[in-house]
Amino acid sequence: MLGTKKTLIKNLNNIFEAYRIDKRDFCISLGVDYVTIYRWLNGSRTISFDYLDKIALKLNMKVCDLVNPKLKITIKANIFIPSKNVKITVR
Repeated sequence: MLGTKKTLIKNLNNIFEAYRIDKRDFCISLGVDYVTIYRWLNGSRTISFDYLDKIALKLNMKVCDLVNPKLKITIKANIFIPSKNVKITVR
């Protein structure tokens, strides 16, 4: 059984891969440096609750979904993030 932190990292990496979300564009939309996202996704840094909320909002998900070990990802469309103020729709 994975811990919450490992589950979150696994789910985020799966979401980025499944939806082909460009991590550089995503970090720009969050207003963080690319290195920060890289560190979050490899587990060397912990995501603060503030940024976890922002990530969930950008992905149009709930935080509890991001830490759900049974999260299922269904792809309905590709996602493109052209600027900071665009929301991502995940269904």
